[in-house]
This record gives sequence, structure tokens and C-alpha cells, in this order.
Amino acid sequence: MAIAVAAVLIPGVTNGYQGNGIPLVNEYPLPKGSHPLGITTDQSGNIYVACSGTGTILKASRDNLTWFPYLLPTPNGSSEIWGMAADRKGRIWFTDTLSNAIWCLDPSTGNFTSYTIPTRHAYPFQLVLDESGTVWFTELYGGAIGRLAPETGLIREFFPPSPSSGPSGLAIDSSGSIWFSEALARNIGRFSPKTGEFEEYPLPGSSFPRGVIADRQGKIWVADSGGSALYRFDPERNQSIAYVTPFPQYATESEPYFLVMGPTGELWINERMGNKIARLDPVTMSLVEVELRYLSTKDLANWIPPPCCSNPVGMPIVPVEALAVSVDGEGNLWFTESLGDKVGMVRGDISSPVKFQDIPGSLPLQSGKTTRTVFTPKIISGDPSSFRLTYSVPSSADELLIDLSPLARSDPGVSPYQLSIDVPPGLVVHPTSVTVTAVDGSFAASALITLGDTVSSSPTRASSPWGGFLIIALGGALAIHRKVK
Repeated sequence: MAIAVAAVLIPGVTNGYQGNGIPLVNEYPLPKGSHPLGITTDQSGNIYVACSGTGTILKASRDNLTWFPYLLPTPNGSSEIWGMAADRKGRIWFTDTLSNAIWCLDPSTGNFTSYTIPTRHAYPFQLVLDESGTVWFTELYGGAIGRLAPETGLIREFFPPSPSSGPSGLAIDSSGSIWFSEALARNIGRFSPKTGEFEEYPLPGSSFPRGVIADRQGKIWVADSGGSALYRFDPERNQSIAYVTPFPQYATESEPYFLVMGPTGELWINERMGNKIARLDPVTMSLVEVELRYLSTKDLANWIPPPCCSNPVGMPIVPVEALAVSVDGEGNLWFTESLGDKVGMVRGDISSPVKFQDIPGSLPLQSGKTTRTVFTPKIISGDPSSFRLTYSVPSSADELLIDLSPLARSDPGVSPYQLSIDVPPGLVVHPTSVTVTAVDGSFAASALITLGDTVSSSPTRASSPWGGFLIIALGGALAIHRKVK
């Protein structure tokens, strides 16, 4: 089905605000009631936003934010579009759960083409394109990985070993394998288009794994929105480690949703309830979080805030609900604000306000021994006196005696700290982790330290003593194989 539509111009206005003296986030308002969900960028620097509330896909150049709408040819313009991607020809591919179809928009003509999914009520969710331009997508309720050949329009569905597993996010690694999360089965899966084989690996402790990305080191990252965690899976070692994101001030969970990779290999994460955009360096294992502007209930007519989102003085505040993310060619992170009816942009060149000098990536542990390390949290930007330094560990480290203390108090911006870890005699040491975090208002910077050389075969999980990182050591994942004939 192909339908051409006329379009009108919608002017955009930049709304920037400051954080630590530098511009952090720009916001671009959309028409009221847009309810934006999916977002993507093309090779020409254009931004495409799917607006479920107005039945349109909006296009704008990142250099001139004037929105150009394409009206969706669905009944009453209704849609629910999560996954979006641009191919090399400039066409925009996207999922729509309401029409149970994969769609293609040709911006040069305004034509839409739809491809109905064979399984009814499949709930097509996320979507990626491989090197050949083939479209791959997940079916959250259909329980399948779908493949659409653009040249023929044919769709084939592949079903993982676990029934009703809820395939959610997906990504393609350097070898062409399809990695996907199974939100309902709490697994991560791999599908080989070459052999037709599936492999599934449990993610112990996960609650609702969603977004997936393959980094340049061959590791697979999964956003566990239900557990407020980021999982790192090592396919070669068959091991997983999960890092729980710092808890926000006004909510009980951060709810990381999706992952995208920037041009230098950095990973970006949208924290839906945490109201933050985070950037992770998978090489140095450092994380920087930028807090977004909160809404008040006055911004939303007839909206009742959930119990999770009230500040200490009792005035309800509302996260903007950053629901989808995309990186442009310059490395800037674009995201939709579903409740705020805006598109936001975080600069790709933001830097951490804290540099942890001489902090190790890992520390060995021995029964009956004390391990110490000295490092300096150098404050690069912001008021040194406003930063607070803390650490957090999982329950697997509960029997370890951990101390984090300053060695000098002459200058809070350059004072060295000592991290000491005592292992009681006779204690069987299981590899675990500790995270050191510096927090200052709209910024949080964390350094992750591995305690031990391998991952324990016994998954553990516990509450953090502070609203920072909660580290979960996991491992011994069982791979389940099945070949699709």
C-alpha cells in the first residue's frame, strides 16, 4: 500500500538549559499532544520522530529544527511506533504495534508502504538493518524474530527455543549474528542467519531485559528496565555481570530502556523513570549521567503521578519519559520526551565532571588478606565542596569489610582516597564488584572496579546501601541451542 501525503511546516524552537555552567541538553518542542515514541537519524543529518498522538512522522534537519510532517495512512492516524531505522537510500523503516506491520516511508515522495506480519497481534517492537539492508525486528507477543527482505517484501519469522519469550530489543554484532533480549523469559538470545541456529543464555536476576547493543570489544549489553540494571554479557566466556544504575532522587527505579552506540564506541542509555541520559565507556567502565528537566503536574492536564514520583517535600514531579534514543553522525544523542511533547538532544562531547586518577579496573582478593588501593577523584568542573563520594556493593560482598576514606582534607577537589577491602579468614571469596560514585546535582560519575578474576557461578543480588550503583555478579549461563529448519 502506497499513499502520498501533503505536508506543512511546524517551526521548532530551541530550549537550552545549563548544567555546571555548560549547555548540556537542548529541547525542541513538538505540537501539543504529539506523544513522541520512536526516533531515528539518517546519513544526511535529518531527525525523524514518530508521534503517536497526532498520527505523524516528523522530519527536521539537525541544523534547522523546522518540523515537516508525514501523515500516517492508518485508521484515524492511530499508531504505536517504537523501532525506527534509516537505510542507505534514505528510507525510514519502522514498526507499528497497532497495525501489526512493518512500514517504510520514502521521504522523497511521501509514500508509505506496509508489510503485514503473518502472526496476528505480534506486537512488533524493535527494528535494525543489517549490512545488506535486510530488516530484522522483534515480536514481543508473537515470540519471534522477524526478517523482511525489502526487495521482495517477504517476511519470515524465526522462533527461539523458549516459547512466549517476549523478544524485545535486538542488535547485530560484527559477525552478523542477531542478538536479542527475551523480556518475558529473562534471557539474552543469539540467532545465526547463516546456520539458522538459536542460542539462549539466562540473565539471572533480571526483571525485564529490553534494549540490546553489541560493543566494539565483542561484549553484548542489555538494558534491564525492570531491574534498573545494565548487563554485560561476554560470549567467549559465557559470563554476565549486571550493574544497577544509580537510583534517582524522586523515584524508586531508574528503568533503563534502550541502548545505542556512538561513533567512538560509547554507549548511550535512556533512563525512563530516572529522568536521565547516561553515557557509558565500555573500555574504561566509567559512566556519566545527565539529569533532565522534570515536569510538574501543572504541565500535564488530568495527569495523576504514580507513587514512585514525589519529591521529599511532597510536590509531585514527573519525568519527561525519555523513551527512545538515536545518535546522529556528529555523535549527538537525540531522544523523545513522551510526556513532555519534545525532542531532546545531549551533546556528544560532554565530559565527566570527575576524573578518577589511578583507580584500578580490578583488584585481587584473598581469604584473610587486606587489599588496598589509593586514588584521587579530581574535580574537573563544578564546586568541589558540593560533590559527595560513596561506594556500593552487591550482597555477595556483604561479608567483606570495605572502607572508603580520604587521606587528606586540604582540597576536596584533589584529595586522595583509600579503598580498603578486608577478607575475613576462612571466607570463600567469590568474584564481585564495587562501584565508586561522585555525585553533584545534575551530574553523576561512576568508576566500576571488579573484585576477582572471573564471574561467580552463583548469581547474587541485594539492595545498595546508597542510591548509587548496585553491582550484581552473575555467571555460569547455560546456552540452549536449536536449529531452525
